[in-house]
Amino acid sequence: MKPGTGQQLDKRNLTPDWASYLRGLKVQATPRVAGERTDLTSGKTFSNLQALADEQGVTTKTLHRDSIYAEAVDGACVGRGGGERA
Repeated sequence: MKPGTGQQLDKRNLTPDWASYLRGLKVQATPRVAGERTDLTSGKTFSNLQALADEQGVTTKTLHRDSIYAEAVDGACVGRGGGERA
């Protein structure tokens, strides 16, 4: 995750796109629990993803979509000569 991402999410003047992108980066940086199912139908009541969703005030489905969005944005930047994300 890029430095300062958590601080940026606390700002009130973020556009919805930026908030989604920053949440997606945070999801990608969140460590996965060994053996944890990654599908959304597992019925598991609590996980790292759920804790992050509670912290951000969104659902786990939203975080899943945000992660896909951040990956797509980063891929588009690399494809246009934006360089690799650190």
